[in-house]
Amino acid sequence: MQRTFSSKATRCFRSIVIGTGPCGILTAGLFAEKHGKDMLWIGDSDIHELGGRFNRYLAVPGNTPVTSFKEAFAMVPLLSDDAVIQNLTPDEDGTCPLGHVFPVLSSFSRRIAQTCTTSFSTRVTSLHLNSDDKLWTVKTNSNHSFCGSSVIFIPGAIPRPQPTTNHSYVDVLDAVQPQHGVLTTLASSNATVSVVGNSHTAMLIVKNLIEADVPKIRVYQKSPLKHAEHRPGGWVKYDGTGLKGSVSDWVKSYHFRGVEFVNVPVDENTEDLIDESDAVIWATGFVRENMPDLMIDGVLMGGMYSEYDGYSGEIAPGLFGGGIGFPERWTDPQDHSEYRVGFNPPFVAHMARILGKC
Repeated sequence: MQRTFSSKATRCFRSIVIGTGPCGILTAGLFAEKHGKDMLWIGDSDIHELGGRFNRYLAVPGNTPVTSFKEAFAMVPLLSDDAVIQNLTPDEDGTCPLGHVFPVLSSFSRRIAQTCTTSFSTRVTSLHLNSDDKLWTVKTNSNHSFCGSSVIFIPGAIPRPQPTTNHSYVDVLDAVQPQHGVLTTLASSNATVSVVGNSHTAMLIVKNLIEADVPKIRVYQKSPLKHAEHRPGGWVKYDGTGLKGSVSDWVKSYHFRGVEFVNVPVDENTEDLIDESDAVIWATGFVRENMPDLMIDGVLMGGMYSEYDGYSGEIAPGLFGGGIGFPERWTDPQDHSEYRVGFNPPFVAHMARILGKC
């Protein structure tokens, strides 16, 4: 039976994992295996609705091979023998819609929650470090407070907000979903649709626009398209920035008939080049939102989240980040550095290294 902390008195744990999205679930599984009831798992979702914003992407095609999902799950000892993994079957390109992964994550969440202490439907409002005793105090919207020797923070992220201009903007979260009603509306309006960015998300949106018969599409890019490239030795070039899966295959075969690409100089504002009559989809990455206050010895540390170490995951002493909110910085064997995200084997390996410090 799951053990839920309900007292408003402060109670200390060896580790506190914050986050119930896909990456938070895998991280909780790693830490619960080692720390058990001495780990607290906090999330703002109900136990039956874990998954974070992942729930909005269920119809979206994945960019991670099913074999990689299974390998990642197998790297979490608590989950490695879960029979539900076997029901995860790939499409022809080796990937699957994200909705197929959700039942696996739901099953894992319930299993993990039985092994550790939990506080779900709880939003963290502030994180306080006392340097003298090296303890973090985690305060929540329900007036609960918890303390821990280490805190692992796996927040979600939202699409980067578009600039404030006179353009008509389309929500990127709607545009990435095949056959969404907004795509039909764009097609019937006969408007030119401008997509800003050429990431995996942006190219998925272009694919959806074409399949919805949107007649005029422009893509504004500041760098050339990249595809993830598997290299000898098992590593992937452009693992964090390249196109993958069915989207990559489609881009290579379609050649963007009827799509106009506009190359934008790095120092130029893209929005200044877009006609005001165009509908615009801003697909230039994701950012953290509504972050808890971060305080050290009573001092509010305003910009410290942005200064985290992407290689070690450390935000502050004893406070570590991961997932799309705090992506891993990785340098490949050819000295190319980039941030990479995803609940996949590299992510689990990164979090396992953090676990070794806690």
